[in-house]
Amino acid sequence: MSKYNVLWVDDDWSDNADKTNYNYLSKTRKHIDVNLKRTNIEFAWALRKNPEEGVVELRQGMDFRMAIIDLMFSSTRFNINPIINELDEKRIPYIIFTHFKANIEQEANIKNKELLLGAYQKGLNDDEFIHRIISFIKAPPFRILHLSDFHFKANQVMSNMSEQDSLLKSMIITIKEEHKRSPLDGIFITGDFVSDDPGDDFIGIKRYIIDLIVNTITIDNLNRLFIVPGNHDIHWLSYSDKQIAANPLYPYLEFYKSIYINRLEILREISGWDITKNDFKQYLDITHTLWHRKLYDPLISVIGLSTPTLNCSIQGKGEFNKDHQEYIDNKWCDNRQQGEVRIALMHHNIFSSLSINNADEKDVLYNSGDALYTLLKHRCNIVLTGHTHSPGILSCKVSNIRLKGYDTPSQILIISSGTTGGLHPAGDRPRSFNIIDVFDANIDSGIRKVCIRPYIYESAHHEWNDTGQINFEI
Repeated sequence: MSKYNVLWVDDDWSDNADKTNYNYLSKTRKHIDVNLKRTNIEFAWALRKNPEEGVVELRQGMDFRMAIIDLMFSSTRFNINPIINELDEKRIPYIIFTHFKANIEQEANIKNKELLLGAYQKGLNDDEFIHRIISFIKAPPFRILHLSDFHFKANQVMSNMSEQDSLLKSMIITIKEEHKRSPLDGIFITGDFVSDDPGDDFIGIKRYIIDLIVNTITIDNLNRLFIVPGNHDIHWLSYSDKQIAANPLYPYLEFYKSIYINRLEILREISGWDITKNDFKQYLDITHTLWHRKLYDPLISVIGLSTPTLNCSIQGKGEFNKDHQEYIDNKWCDNRQQGEVRIALMHHNIFSSLSINNADEKDVLYNSGDALYTLLKHRCNIVLTGHTHSPGILSCKVSNIRLKGYDTPSQILIISSGTTGGLHPAGDRPRSFNIIDVFDANIDSGIRKVCIRPYIYESAHHEWNDTGQINFEI
């Protein structure tokens, strides 16, 4: 059973409050608890009497998943702006349940409308209020980090090593602060961990990845780390001469094992795992490294698609083939659960980069039309990519097309990260990573709001700056 921490601020919780009101709130809370037992969710209530006590509670560092606020407006006893600002800062969704609903638009300082789950008048629509909470639990908001293209290079001149180290350390500090402000629910990395020496480069980048994990999701939650390989993660004896190693996936898979050490349930997700030997089979094809994982808090179904090719004649390119299609058909053939978000990871981008100085026709995924068709058919919500080193977002909505699988309108967000680290040349494409918030749906409509915040690196000051949020619906 999952447990959610919920802050409920209401002056009727006061011991001095009218007993009728206190009993009324207690009955309402009991009604919510009874309904939540059907969802395998338990609420841990933090009941506070006024906004000032609520602010103190929020600053204690507990991971509140939502708040219920009885807003006492300036015309009454309390100033509600501090608690609204605190909820906004920590990006905690909240419901207003109050006798003063009519005053909300006039006096409440609500900046981020997506955090407000609804306002309900006490005693008039309690069933709607309770239904809204149940809806939230079935499709809770979550927050993920999207990184790509570290291109870590272990062997280079000292000045470049120092610059690379500064870039990655400042990135981890920024992400750590973001996680402290509002916890991350998952880390997604879309390949190209290394540059040109898989042996030493994987060893070098691993310590930064572990540092990032320890300071965010923690080692105990490695099932919340999702990774796929990029074309640079393939072992080439000579990239320039197009000579590939005898076992080109060996360094990446050794890295994979070292990250998910002793987590056999994760290692076994990959079809190339040999159960009898408790190790990866040798000489795997790239499609043997596909995987599928499902989490229930938040409710997400994730497929990792390995798209680099091992064909020397088209080295570095990406491909979506029949094996990828059949894998998705098999893993997402069942009906999606209510509130479930489907996410696909792949290194190669489905669409061209948003760049003005670099021709990249060759960098787009081969058979991108097949990939898009298959993902849309199975109602995939979000695709995370990298490779082109160009941050960008494509919202793709398809409807009324007479093709099998397009019975109802379907929408997908394709989100690309710029190169996150290393000293790989990026041209006019900024180094970046994304923090993505997916807000809860109105369970009846099924619509979810997605807020994407790209962070751009300023090398002169070794800083990663939030460029502001971009909002979509899925």
